[in-house]
Amino acid sequence: MKIGITIMIIGVLLLIGTMIHLTKNLETETHEELGKCYDRYGSELIDQECIVKVCDNCEEGLFLYGSLGVLSFILIIVGNILMRSFI
Repeated sequence: MKIGITIMIIGVLLLIGTMIHLTKNLETETHEELGKCYDRYGSELIDQECIVKVCDNCEEGLFLYGSLGVLSFILIIVGNILMRSFI
C-alpha cells in the first residue's frame, strides 16, 4: 500500500512539475527565439527560415512535455492499482 501511494505521489509531482515548466519556460524561449526573426522594431520579418526552425523546436518540446504527462498519468494509475490490490 505504501508503494502505491509513493508511486502516485511521484506521478502527481511529475505532472505538476511538467505543467509549471511548460507554461513558464517554453513560452519565454519561443518568444525570445521569434524575436530574433524580426528587425529590432519588430515590424519586418528578416528571415523566413528562422520561423520554421523555431516552430520545429516547439514541436519537439511539446512532444517531450506530452510524453512526460503520459508517463505521470501511467504512474498515477499504476500507483492506484497497487494501492487497491493490497487493501
